[in-house]
Amino acid sequence: MTGMVQSHYRLGMSYYHGKGVKKSYAEAMKWFRLAAEGKYPRAIFMLGRMYDTGKGITENPAEAVKHYRQGRRNGLCQSTEYARSGLHKRTRCPGGL
Repeated sequence: MTGMVQSHYRLGMSYYHGKGVKKSYAEAMKWFRLAAEGKYPRAIFMLGRMYDTGKGITENPAEAVKHYRQGRRNGLCQSTEYARSGLHKRTRCPGGL
């Protein structure tokens, strides 16, 4: 299962950056969601980034914070650091991070 989840994440990154495939944020979101269902922390973080920036989906700061927190709970320190330095400063989410 872990290998499949990681493959989903990597495919999502390929679509996100347009490496080897045509860039498509919608496709990237699809693959990140599949990997996130398997609790893959980097995929969860990328979902947060996409909600944060509005790439491939309507910008939603509250949803971004939710994914950053979930990424942190699953062991990705980058989620905490990014949320504190970027998203935290421009949102008004109750309770902060």
